[in-house]
Amino acid sequence: MEKATELDHLKKAEADIAEAQDRIAKQRALIEKLREDGHDTRTAEKLLHTMLQSLEAMEGHRIVILEMLGLYGPGESEAAPEIRSKHRDER
Repeated sequence: MEKATELDHLKKAEADIAEAQDRIAKQRALIEKLREDGHDTRTAEKLLHTMLQSLEAMEGHRIVILEMLGLYGPGESEAAPEIRSKHRDER
C-alpha cells in the first residue's frame, strides 16, 4: 500500500484507540458508581473486559500499520509505537 494510505490508516487507528480509552474510563467510573450504590457490577465488568480486549486488538492493529510504515520492529519498547506514531511526519 502507499505510504499516504497507511498514514491515513494509522490516524484512524489512533483515533479509534483514543475513543476506546475514553469509553473504558467511563465504564470504569460507571462500575465504581454502581458499586458505591450497592448494585451488581458483574454485567458492567464483563462489558469492560470485552472493551479491554477490543482495545488490545486495536493496539495490535496499530503495530501492524507501524511495521508496514517501517516505524516499528522487533526489539522496540512498549512506548515506541506511541512515540513513533506522533513523530511519523518527521521521517
